[in-house]
Order: sequence, then structure tokens, then C-alpha cells
Amino acid sequence: MRFAAAVAASILATAGCVGPLHVDDEEPRREGPFPSAIVTADQAVVERVPAGALHRYLESASMRAVEDLLVAVAFLNPGEQFHPPHVHAEEELLWIAEGTGVWSLAGVESPAHAGDLLVTEPWVEHGLRNTGTTPLRFFVVKWNPAGRAAPEPPAAAGTKAARVDSGR
Repeated sequence: MRFAAAVAASILATAGCVGPLHVDDEEPRREGPFPSAIVTADQAVVERVPAGALHRYLESASMRAVEDLLVAVAFLNPGEQFHPPHVHAEEELLWIAEGTGVWSLAGVESPAHAGDLLVTEPWVEHGLRNTGTTPLRFFVVKWNPAGRAAPEPPAAAGTKAARVDSGR
């Protein structure tokens, strides 16, 4: 968890001044950690979908402590979700910068507000839906630990109990 907090703090602290960086699937996968870099916002890989847009800063990157790193900023239109609650092998952080919505975590829904952080372990069902009248902007950080195989899904993926504390 300490690593997750450090990653979130680094991303959030630099979100306004460090531009996107993308490991293109067409480029050969680099050996070793990704180098330190400053890039421009014009280098973001932007995917627009009916629900909103995803600006990928890093994708499939490797660093010293993580592999398959995704760092992105998402814009979710009012009344939308990118997909229903889902599960995956990676750990993930979602931090809301603007807007309101509803979190789904391990089958429990909770209010989502600017400044809230969702932390998910592998294979815990989670999601986010915009219930506000303005776009919901949130940061996404998802990764696997370096040097370790992704965890196998539990027999009943998505049903794992989680501690839910919306604080509101």
C-alpha cells in the first residue's frame, strides 16, 4: 500500500506539469526501467468514446518496481460509465479531480466526490459512474509488481469483501 500511495502522490503532484508519455505497441518493448522524462501534453494518446475520453500518459510501461503501468486522465460524460464494474489482475488507483459520481467496490455502491481515491486489489470488482451534470475528471494508475507473475483470479472473482469507507 505504501507504494500505491507513493505512485498516486507522484502522479497527482505532477499532473499539471508533466505531459503524457506512451509506450507504443508498435515500438519494440524496451528492456529495463522507463527513463526519467518530461514530455508535452501533445504526446498524449487520446481515445474518444461515447462515454467520454481517456488520455493515456503511460501505457504498458515498465519501471523499477512495476510492470504494465498505465497512467491516464479520464473524462467521463454526465450519466455515463466507461464499462460496468469489472475485475482484473492489476492493482489500480482512481482519484477524482472534478465532478461527482458513484463508486462500485466489491458490490457496494458509495458516493464519489472530487478528492476521493479508490484503491483496488487484484480481482476486486470496481467501477465508477458519473451521476453529476458536468464531466467527471479522474486519474487512473494501474500496474503489476515488477518481477512477479500477475495473481491468479480467485474462484469467485468479484465477490471478495472489501473495506468500504466513503467518509461521507
